Amino acid sequence: MTTSQDRPPMISWHTIKKPRSGHRGLIAGAAVATVLVAAVAVAGRGDGDDSGAPGAGGYASAETEHSPKGAQRAAAAMVVALGSEAMYRPEDRHALLRRIADPATLDRQQHAYDQNYSPAFNERVGLDADGNPPSGSEFLNRMAPIGTSASAYTDQQATVAVWSSALFKPAEEDRPTAGWYTVTVKLTWTKAGWRMLSSDQTDGPPPEKAAGKYGQAPPL
Repeated sequence: MTTSQDRPPMISWHTIKKPRSGHRGLIAGAAVATVLVAAVAVAGRGDGDDSGAPGAGGYASAETEHSPKGAQRAAAAMVVALGSEAMYRPEDRHALLRRIADPATLDRQQHAYDQNYSPAFNERVGLDADGNPPSGSEFLNRMAPIGTSASAYTDQQATVAVWSSALFKPAEEDRPTAGWYTVTVKLTWTKAGWRMLSSDQTDGPPPEKAAGKYGQAPPL
């Protein structure tokens, strides 16, 4: 049985350099449940690139609005991308990060993610060093944004909380696990549009406690 310790962190390089106690900041199965139409809508609005980095284009492109709504749209797309199977494949992970990360901090963000999505970690969840499952098996790691909230916004930077439903299934297990998480994405405005400075994750809230703050679906 895979535990929360066997699941990848979706955290900023700042958090990695200064670990916190416990496992807060760990994505306990970052994933997009295929039954959630909202996730398909967000992930499917890419720019036609076949790099294997779903959700990395479209809302995170230069056409994204320079507005609070645009920042929320970009953050939701970034959460889809970061919560995908592509993160386990080195080439796809690097392509994904090049498309969504702030160019000025790309190297350190990529280094941090490479340390976490290591060959040893892939082995623990049933994948080979290149992030592929054994022949005939299925690996799921996806995340569906359900609601967004911009807690801070200026013309240059924004902080967006993305409330999400997650699905995770190691390659050698029969059943996926699901959960609710809030991913906080810090963004900066560049000539290419909104780009990620960092991301951090906390557990919950469950649906019955989320309506007041995350009652609005991610902007489409």
